[in-house]
Amino acid sequence: MKEEINRRGFLQLTAAGIALCLASIGCHMRIASSEGPRLTFPRLEDKLERMQAKKNNLPDKYAVIINGDNSTLHIRNVSLVYNLLKQNDFMHRNIFVLSYQKNTKGEQIAAHAPTFGNLRRVFRFLSDTVDDKDFLFIYGTGHGTVKGDAAEMCIRKICPVCKLPHRIATVSEIEFEYLIEDIHPKYGVLVFDQCHAGGFGTKLQARENFVLVCRAAQDESGTCKCFTKAFFDAFGDASSDADNNGRISIGEAFSKTLQTINQIDPSYQKYQYTPSIKGGLDANTIYLEGSVEKNSEVVK
Repeated sequence: MKEEINRRGFLQLTAAGIALCLASIGCHMRIASSEGPRLTFPRLEDKLERMQAKKNNLPDKYAVIINGDNSTLHIRNVSLVYNLLKQNDFMHRNIFVLSYQKNTKGEQIAAHAPTFGNLRRVFRFLSDTVDDKDFLFIYGTGHGTVKGDAAEMCIRKICPVCKLPHRIATVSEIEFEYLIEDIHPKYGVLVFDQCHAGGFGTKLQARENFVLVCRAAQDESGTCKCFTKAFFDAFGDASSDADNNGRISIGEAFSKTLQTINQIDPSYQKYQYTPSIKGGLDANTIYLEGSVEKNSEVVK
């Protein structure tokens, strides 16, 4: 499996592979020439080199946002999550956004190309950086499917160079587990809102120090219109604080979300979609806001 993933990443990263892709659809953009137009996205490698991977034994907070679609809905989800993280003490430099962006002033945030190669780079960096004092948040949105027995998440729907829909790439639940297997934070929160997201939750639920939130089960396509906004809006809604401790946990936000989407999105009731929350940590003791030390270390 590791060799297969390495081969896949290599093929996606080579200039020859990209050139072949462009030639096949008649895209004449130059990739390496200084005479040609610039690529849409800044190089992720430059950011990682500046940061220098190193475990520092301090309570840091890191986040990865993944969006493989260029629709306004999913891009707005990315902005919503990014802004919430910034409000909850995540430093800009520690938030890695792999997403398409539109030229809309209110939604534009710094993002890198959503590719398998960049996904691998980010997680390799985090495996060398994150230690048992840290908090890791991962959010995946866009499209999902099922291939064989494994759920897959689309990480690139269109070519990041010529912006035509001819170069679709996915990451499966099996590959995703491999990519994060060497990352061991004190607390990890993973939120997946793509169709068939439950496959990722089931695959990763054995991780003792993770909480996993999934919009739909593995065999469900679900609806992505309301879940993400309802879930992340819940962190700013005082009525979510069920235990009245002045803080809103992952578990409390999830409970509030179920109430909200059943009121505003009839399809959840009509088709009986089943959002889930899984993992080895008690979600009612894990919080986005504040320092890592403020979370309670409660294992189920």
